[in-house]
Amino acid sequence: MKAQKCLSALLCTLVIAFLTIGQAAAVPGTSQMEEAKDLTSKTEFVSSASGFSAAKIKDGSVYTRWKFSGPVEVTLSSAEEICGIYIIWNTPPAAWRLVSDSSSKQYGAYGFLHEYARPDTPSQTLTLQLDGEDQVICDIYVFSEGSLPDWVEVWNPPYDNADMLLIPTHADDEHLFFGGTMPYYAGELKRKVQVAYLTNHWGEW
Repeated sequence: MKAQKCLSALLCTLVIAFLTIGQAAAVPGTSQMEEAKDLTSKTEFVSSASGFSAAKIKDGSVYTRWKFSGPVEVTLSSAEEICGIYIIWNTPPAAWRLVSDSSSKQYGAYGFLHEYARPDTPSQTLTLQLDGEDQVICDIYVFSEGSLPDWVEVWNPPYDNADMLLIPTHADDEHLFFGGTMPYYAGELKRKVQVAYLTNHWGEW
């Protein structure tokens, strides 16, 4: 009887220890990257371009936009170091550059409507050198170092050689009709799955 009580006490101790370790493992450690801070409202946007409106591209609404024809420069200045910017275009952009004290990087090569761009090293001042005729920007967000919020879309260049090509009629059909296909082949099997739309929705809002 005494042996059974000792065994029960030992098992209880092991269970408590196991649960404690499990809870400790579930708590995010200091090594995990914190979420990036949205510095947009604290960042000054300056441009000499005619009709430039910082308010329209800082308000978080795709329905207010800034239309321009390049070449144009927009300088972003923040008291905190800027580690990345997120631009939402209304139509596919022309080639543009992100310039900092340490680097000049080219963007716009793939015509992405959502572009996340970052300098090689964090900087308090960044300059966007924009080009092209009749370009339209809906929003620009400014971020510190850290993991990006879930609503920030970081698009990847198309594959040169894909394992599977999905051809939906228009945007969101890939979720409605291929909702199980993409997670299985691209997620579980790690195959290169490419989506090609038959129509676009540029500039509809």
